[in-house]
Amino acid sequence: MVVNYSGMYGNKTGKMHLTCMIILLLGVVPNFYAQDNVVNYWQQYVHYTIDVTLDTTYHALQGYEKIIYKNQSPDTLHNFYLHLYPNAFNDPNSTVAREAKKFYLYREIPQKDRGYIAIKTLKILSLNGKTSDLPIGAYYVEDTILRLTLPEPLPPGGSLVVEINFYEKIRKLIAVSGYSEGQYDMGQWYPKVVVYDENGWNREPLHLFGGDYGEFGTYDVTIHLPANFIVAATGVVVKGDPGWDRVQVDTSLGEDAWQKHYRNIKQQLTQEARQNGFKAVTFHAENVHDFAWTASPNFIYEKGAWRGIPIHVLYREQSKKQWGKVVVERARQTLQWLENKFGPYPYPQVTITQAIKYGREYPMLVMNGSSGERTVAHQLGHLYFYAAVSNNEHREPWLDEGLVTFQTQWYMESKYGPLGYNKKELLKRLPMLFKLYPLPGIREIATTFTNRYLHSGHNEPIAKASSEFKDIMGFGMNAYLKGAFFFDMLKYVVGDSTFEAICHEYFRRWKFKHVNEHRFKQVCEEVSGQKLDWFFNEWLHDTPTVEYGLAGVKKIKQPDGTWRTEVKIQRRAKGVMPVEVVLETGEGEKIIKRWAGRELTGLVVFETREKPGHVEIDPRDRILDNNRLNNGGSRFKFHFDLPMLNLYYAPRNAYLILWRPYLETNTIDRLRIGLRLRGSYLRDYLNLTLGIWYGFKSRELDGLFGFSHPLKSLGARTRYDISIQKIEGRFIANGHLAFRFSKNLTTPPVHLI
Repeated sequence: MVVNYSGMYGNKTGKMHLTCMIILLLGVVPNFYAQDNVVNYWQQYVHYTIDVTLDTTYHALQGYEKIIYKNQSPDTLHNFYLHLYPNAFNDPNSTVAREAKKFYLYREIPQKDRGYIAIKTLKILSLNGKTSDLPIGAYYVEDTILRLTLPEPLPPGGSLVVEINFYEKIRKLIAVSGYSEGQYDMGQWYPKVVVYDENGWNREPLHLFGGDYGEFGTYDVTIHLPANFIVAATGVVVKGDPGWDRVQVDTSLGEDAWQKHYRNIKQQLTQEARQNGFKAVTFHAENVHDFAWTASPNFIYEKGAWRGIPIHVLYREQSKKQWGKVVVERARQTLQWLENKFGPYPYPQVTITQAIKYGREYPMLVMNGSSGERTVAHQLGHLYFYAAVSNNEHREPWLDEGLVTFQTQWYMESKYGPLGYNKKELLKRLPMLFKLYPLPGIREIATTFTNRYLHSGHNEPIAKASSEFKDIMGFGMNAYLKGAFFFDMLKYVVGDSTFEAICHEYFRRWKFKHVNEHRFKQVCEEVSGQKLDWFFNEWLHDTPTVEYGLAGVKKIKQPDGTWRTEVKIQRRAKGVMPVEVVLETGEGEKIIKRWAGRELTGLVVFETREKPGHVEIDPRDRILDNNRLNNGGSRFKFHFDLPMLNLYYAPRNAYLILWRPYLETNTIDRLRIGLRLRGSYLRDYLNLTLGIWYGFKSRELDGLFGFSHPLKSLGARTRYDISIQKIEGRFIANGHLAFRFSKNLTTPPVHLI
């Protein structure tokens, strides 16, 4: 998930949630793919023991941490590195702050609301088996990275034990971590070991966008907090009472009875906190690369299960109407679907909590900004990709965010069909007027929006580090939307059943390990039996646009009464994708063939007994084709020009014509009637305005003609407009060019001429 910074760093667009998937049979993937190809793979091992006390008066933590680190690499290590993430929100010159200034998101944090982590003591308890006479290693902190110089090298197979006492001032909520109104969402909060992998130490400081990268290991974490607080975390409770049972929602009670019961429970908990002070709760987690927790005196609790795996849901009491019963059931359905698509859920529990504001995922724990079905599906998808299968979210954010965004859309479409959402539920919430509006599908909206970005003149490759994108839009589009379409088009290229086999093998092979583009591509090629360099290079490392069009259709009746249909296709842009061609016969049968799409022109031939009918290319809209008006003959859609309809309704397969009658009065005619038509393709192309009015007294016929269209030969965002009108005896003509250009797409300044 993208780190979403506000407060000190302004507001960033939240997660763009769109994602996809279909149904996979268990056991479809045999275990014969190249003996796993992980023979030479290694990763370090870490065991954290943490004991921390929450001070709710001063919003602080007093912490003790012991780290057992095993060097399982083939390299000898001379230094040891830790992340001190909270320091990004104290120093106005931190990497996060500098990047926020670059994108005009910086806002000074009041001193009392800042957060930081201070190392009180750092001691090496053991190094290569030596437990005494070890000199204190010198350490140096720069930005959010601590470097400890080891007193002697740590060879392959060696071990290191470090003891840390730290103090953390918890910041008032910025991004996804901090406190607000009595709730503490604690992510990126403790001294965390930097990953050492085949590229060496990944000692990147915290960045404005992108997420985390951690070593898999074991966590034993004890949290001391006020006795009336309800706490949830990564891992399972092994000691102490998190408070769930005391505030569990009793679904057998009516709302009034429940409210009375809950008030009594809160009073009891508050009184116990006064008498007993603090409680301690210990969580244990294995095969995880991070640990997060959340605590509040205002949480209430529901529980469920999927296949014996507990589902814990905690939310604020005032959100019961939106969260009650709904989130548990949505989690159960999502887990069932994820297991069918990828494999058994790999952890012993699932916890979903209501975040203070922004959502964030951690192993076994997701903090959600809403109870929406798409949000629940997206966040739980991250428990597979990011939690169990872990990539470097800074270097390759698309590898989990793109996959999970795709995965979410796949799930929603498999449940609700092409719209990708629950139409009945949406109609219940819409005002009466808006129920008259056509409802576009999420895929159609996403495809249009993505194509706008591809043709904006600011398109960037997907495979860039989060800090390398030119602006916020570049990061969001490539990590999420374009990333999702990469996986969607990969599914289209290799075929549905093969893609599902890839999903199972990818998860099976790389569960509890680190992945990257190469490792994912290796699985794709082994399972599909295809060389996919062209696809990965084109869509990850280049900036292609796609446009194919029909160049001609010949329907020839053969001497024996059968028909031969020759379909000529042109490739009109740089991007290459296989192109589906569908022929519909007179009896309604649909025949689909595929052209590789690599040449500038191609010929697809159909031979049928029945007379051929309609021909269309890319009928399922799966290849990000920019212009679908030339895919199978011009189509028109007419609709009454409802208020703001053109702002969100833009069908990709038709030229939209909005019509509206006019009835008006003036001092000359008393009464005028007329009709106005507005036509456009995807709102921005071939914009046409036609109007005609008749005055009953003057018996004059007035009219309006206007046309606007991009002129991309002069720049991606250049448009020309012309208009001619006759109105009340006046003739007016107008024409102009508008040049709009900027260094970045969304970052000022933007110049308009």
